[in-house]
Amino acid sequence: MKYNGIDPRSLHPGISINKEIPPGTVTSQLETLAGSDGEIIAGRTIQQGEYIVRVNIAGKYKAQAWEIRKMLAGWARSADIVTHELIPTHWPTVAYDAILKEISEPEFVMGFATIDVVFALPRPIAHDLIEKGTLMEMGVDTHTITVKGTSHARPWISADLLETSSVSILVDGETRIRLKGPFTLGSILEVYCNPPRVTLKAPGVALQDANERIDYTGTDFTAFEKAFTPGEHTVTVDGADSISVNWKEEWL
Repeated sequence: MKYNGIDPRSLHPGISINKEIPPGTVTSQLETLAGSDGEIIAGRTIQQGEYIVRVNIAGKYKAQAWEIRKMLAGWARSADIVTHELIPTHWPTVAYDAILKEISEPEFVMGFATIDVVFALPRPIAHDLIEKGTLMEMGVDTHTITVKGTSHARPWISADLLETSSVSILVDGETRIRLKGPFTLGSILEVYCNPPRVTLKAPGVALQDANERIDYTGTDFTAFEKAFTPGEHTVTVDGADSISVNWKEEWL
């Protein structure tokens, strides 16, 4: 396995992987809210998961095991306060977004030490390492994509804009994101949902954050993300000359 691009076995010849325990079935919490007319509004929140890496350390002395634990701690903390990709040994084409939760003390047995490195998975759903996407084509502001994973995808969209007073992004005919203009011809707009953000590169101007252009009266990033369930979807950027849609398949 690898975390943040590093295989822990490369840290020291005495390190081996005993076992990897993935998060298993994704669990969620159901939340309901009763409306004034008796209608029940329900929503689900995915619960945080864990990925446990059980490490064996071969060494003659306990002090050596503690030194190797320091190496493992440095490796596991390399992401600092942000998540990085954890690639499982048994599923090397995908990754989880992970961050260190805890690392155990060495447990000594017959000349070996065992350490559990526990990673927290804020969203315990694996995603492909390789992204998919459509290519920009002049004069085409609508693309059809097919999501093939077992969970909804979280796309990012690029658009080469026309001169326009506003931009709307529609998924399957429904407006999910609306942005306030004006926009100049040839500006490159990028919209992400992980986390929600917008950037804009106008001709002759440096790339800049454009979150202030979000019109929240017509924008729902949660609905935008969750619209990309497995299956076929049509994406339109009203106000664009050409667009591309990019995503990674996600797996429960």
